[in-house]
Amino acid sequence: MTDFVSTRGPTNFPALTSGDLDQTPWPIGYTVVRGVAAASLNVGDAVYLDATGTVAKSATAADYAKALGVVVGGDSFSTVDETSFDSTLVGALAATVGQQVLIAACNGSSVVWANSAGAIVIGSRVGVGAVSGAVDDAAASNFFGLALMTGAGVSTPVKILLRAVSTA
Repeated sequence: MTDFVSTRGPTNFPALTSGDLDQTPWPIGYTVVRGVAAASLNVGDAVYLDATGTVAKSATAADYAKALGVVVGGDSFSTVDETSFDSTLVGALAATVGQQVLIAACNGSSVVWANSAGAIVIGSRVGVGAVSGAVDDAAASNFFGLALMTGAGVSTPVKILLRAVSTA
């Protein structure tokens, strides 16, 4: 959170990479989208687009058929658009009602730290089950990520690859 990179226009590069540590497997890096928070949201919360067009989290699995991704920043976290690349910041306040929130997008190229609802097996598909905003490999029908590491338990950071939403 010490270096700032301004937004750049399109490039003709065939691929761009980004990450917290270039030589580590599955480095953290993501495409960010902006939204308005429907309620207080924390870094690491899995979120969806609600009926009012704002960014929300819930414990209702069906809501995550409209998954946006995972919160990585917001106005309460930083007013200069900084985002979190650090697992120790999972759970930090990102935005409150009406504030701008930054979300790592479900686009197949975002790797983020998410908040876990319980123990997660590496390689399993993850979605949201019974815990609002927390990812779980026991989710029934709203898978939007792939666990890149074993999750230790409730409310611990787990590294996931965000993908398109799958309901089967």
